[in-house]
Amino acid sequence: MSHITQEQRYVTECLKNEGKSLRCIGAIIGKSASSICKELKRNCDRRKGEYRAELAQRHSIKRRKSKPHSVTFTEEMKSRVAGLIERKFSPEVDARERLGDMEIDLMVGARHKGALVTINDRTAGTVHIRKVETKEAKAVAEAAIDALTPL
Repeated sequence: MSHITQEQRYVTECLKNEGKSLRCIGAIIGKSASSICKELKRNCDRRKGEYRAELAQRHSIKRRKSKPHSVTFTEEMKSRVAGLIERKFSPEVDARERLGDMEIDLMVGARHKGALVTINDRTAGTVHIRKVETKEAKAVAEAAIDALTPL
């Protein structure tokens, strides 16, 4: 999948102003109608509701710049991590001393269909699992409350 170019945005703006359909615009610039639809929704002027290529290009560049990029694991980072490992530093609390310190995780299903809420009490050696249809906060919170209610 390639990004829509600045030239394709200008062509899209002209064709949209002429009243051309999404399929027609897509066929002319070599993109699918759904890509054109997403482009128009994502990058239209929120105040006027119009699509302007120049504004769309600025939005696209801004989104790309704010997107996290991969970081190279440098020699300096390697030596720092090695030093932390030598001192047995860990970001996790592995003491497992207090009953009631629990970890809650959400395992999302294939194609984001359904999920499992897991609540793990490593001290007691118990786990509570509930299935949820959506990963929305309200559904997850209700499942967690339901899992912990018998306690």
